Amino acid sequence: MGIVAAAGLVVPVAGCGFEDGGWRAAPGEATATAAGAPAEVASSEAAGGYEPLVFGNFVPTLTDAFGAESSVRVAGKLLDGSAVGVEMRLATDDDEGAVRVTTAGEYANEVTYVDGSGYLQFPGEDVYYLVPQEMLEEDLGDALELTPEAQLADLGLAINAVLYEGPETRRGERLHRYAVSVGAWYYAQEFGIEEWEVPPVAYRVWVDDANLLQRIRLKFRGVPGAVDFTYSDWSAPVRIESPPAELVAPLPEWEDVA
Repeated sequence: MGIVAAAGLVVPVAGCGFEDGGWRAAPGEATATAAGAPAEVASSEAAGGYEPLVFGNFVPTLTDAFGAESSVRVAGKLLDGSAVGVEMRLATDDDEGAVRVTTAGEYANEVTYVDGSGYLQFPGEDVYYLVPQEMLEEDLGDALELTPEAQLADLGLAINAVLYEGPETRRGERLHRYAVSVGAWYYAQEFGIEEWEVPPVAYRVWVDDANLLQRIRLKFRGVPGAVDFTYSDWSAPVRIESPPAELVAPLPEWEDVA
């Protein structure tokens, strides 16, 4: 892993019903009864007029939903408890997009990718370190794993079941929760382990009434913490620009900079 410790990973689901502070099923609404295979879903009437998605249209519908959006902000929490914040100007035919990743914790830093270059800045410093091209591809790849397009593209490759678990409320807004099952073979292939070594994982996806992605959460059974990404401020103004040339310096050859 390079400068950006992104954890936008696709992993298999195993089991349902984990507690999740601040997120709750609406009383009397449909919830999951099983996972691991394409499931019958609640009727649109039971979902308050929302038409639940199924295995065949889940990823395409979510992908289409943000097709007209120009930007998004992501708040992430990794397994080690560190936090990451991401601002994105989404790529279009006329704009390659831009990403700014802010990491908190012991190795706090901010990395900006814009106009084909990457810049690293540390808290309290004015200088922006130019990320060498050989490092840029790896680190930009890490950051782009957090984009909704990358999340859903990976999910589309490995998904084998979707289960609509019902509506929930968050800060007064109705969202819809899905349990997603991904083949253990995919996780094993991603990390170079055997399928039997794949740990049980609860994989949840939340969308709004328009099927716009709101949250992705991965809870590993027996492992403290969770990987949790919240998507917000779709198409809100995001200003990401290259820093002034006079503040840009070569990246020092620090052993632990990555």
